[in-house]
Amino acid sequence: MTICFLSTIPFETSRLFARQCCGIANNGARVILIAPWVLPRNLSSVEVRGVCSWPGALGRFFSAPVVLWSALKVRADIYHIHSIQLVLCAVVLKVVFRKRVVYDMFEDFGSMVLTNNSVPRCFRKFIRHVIYLLEKLACSTVDGVVTADPAVISIYSSKKKVIGRAKRRVFYNFPAAWFLKSCELQRERCTKKYDVVFSGGLSGRTGLVVLLEAVELMAQAGLRPKVLMFGYADDGMFVRKYLIEAARRGVGDCFEILGRVSPFEVPLLVSQARVGVVPLQAVPKFLNNIPTKMFEYWACGLPVVASDLPPIRLFFREGELGHLVDPMDARGFARCIGGLLVNTRKAEALGARARDAVQRRMHGEHELRKLARLYSTIGGREEDAR
Repeated sequence: MTICFLSTIPFETSRLFARQCCGIANNGARVILIAPWVLPRNLSSVEVRGVCSWPGALGRFFSAPVVLWSALKVRADIYHIHSIQLVLCAVVLKVVFRKRVVYDMFEDFGSMVLTNNSVPRCFRKFIRHVIYLLEKLACSTVDGVVTADPAVISIYSSKKKVIGRAKRRVFYNFPAAWFLKSCELQRERCTKKYDVVFSGGLSGRTGLVVLLEAVELMAQAGLRPKVLMFGYADDGMFVRKYLIEAARRGVGDCFEILGRVSPFEVPLLVSQARVGVVPLQAVPKFLNNIPTKMFEYWACGLPVVASDLPPIRLFFREGELGHLVDPMDARGFARCIGGLLVNTRKAEALGARARDAVQRRMHGEHELRKLARLYSTIGGREEDAR
């Protein structure tokens, strides 16, 4: 079977390339990824075919015809659409060209708009409404719908097994096999250079202001944690302003901030810390989306201090894998993080329990089998009909 993934975002995203493309290719399928890139190349058994793409969300939207044209040159059994900017391409591939199509709603894109500073506030609700309408159209047209979170798919359907005629599956962003192996290797080799690690979006909505207040409170109590943060920034000035504010509060030396890193670097960076934090705020997106970083921390053997939000609570076991805190409670974060840093024996026990839970229950191989079954079901429809 040949699977063609289509995206207008950098192919290095962990869900698209490291979890789905590589995993499906390793299971024997031919995988072609069409995404923004300079030169065609083969990476980890995946054929990457580059297309031109303009920067920004709007630029990626106008790149959709280029991606569609490249996709039509590929004789694939299934086309897996991975970007909101390509939602209409999913419909065109299915309705006009009669292809088998899977649409991947890996984020609550409508809710993301509500907190996107690059979108004028007066247009946000309108754009969210348009996004929901487009995704409803796709869900009622394509063969399969995949999401990372049950709450996102529930926006478009009841508890039935189909959305329109589309099969639906939840593909959780659990750590892939290569990630678990890398974590085990790093656990034996690396030293603990940091006390706390945060990965993901660098912005106020991800709780970094609350984390800054928590670090300040710990410093006032005589504990100056070394914090590593890495990921993309919603606002190009956020990191600079954040470090200035941290210096003003007297904790500027506590933070080391990197930019976006490759998914394959994450195990090394996370394994160098003692505690993972997930201080996400109660904005619409985080009331639906499950944070990937939580599973990655656990895979690396770190206890987690996280915001007490419904998607996180679904997998969390208070006192067994870490601690849940009110999203706005900086003092609560300081107390829980500080307690784990002081009580190293407890932190190590929680981390070992979390690592065991990931290896037994929350790993990516099970998710890959679900995705492969979806492909097989969709791919066999025509034959079954005959």
